[in-house]
Amino acid sequence: MESVEVTNVRTPEQDERFAATFKNFLREYLNMSHQQRRELGMSNYFEVDISDPKRADMEAILGEGNFDVKNIVSSPRSAEEPNVLDYSFYAGKVGNPQTEIHVMRGAADVLTKRLATPPPSEPV
Repeated sequence: MESVEVTNVRTPEQDERFAATFKNFLREYLNMSHQQRRELGMSNYFEVDISDPKRADMEAILGEGNFDVKNIVSSPRSAEEPNVLDYSFYAGKVGNPQTEIHVMRGAADVLTKRLATPPPSEPV
């Protein structure tokens, strides 16, 4: 997999783009079948870890799409591959994102590719 430079130091505009990308990814991920995940290179359901005792409730909030994403942090997956990243962030109800979410392995690879894709240019 090609490496993509993703830093934890971002401008407000970059933060906004990252949050939008993460939100779209979560909405899509929660609505994908196991087969669709496998086709994208995700091997199992636990590549996206929603750290919430009421996971089903949080999945419902995230699936609706009316939620915030804050404090996105990337970290190297291993010392051997410092440019291959996993992600952690908080998501939840608008104005109160308190659930920690970890995106790892194949799911993180999908997210890294999406982050590396430039956003569509604004119409002139």
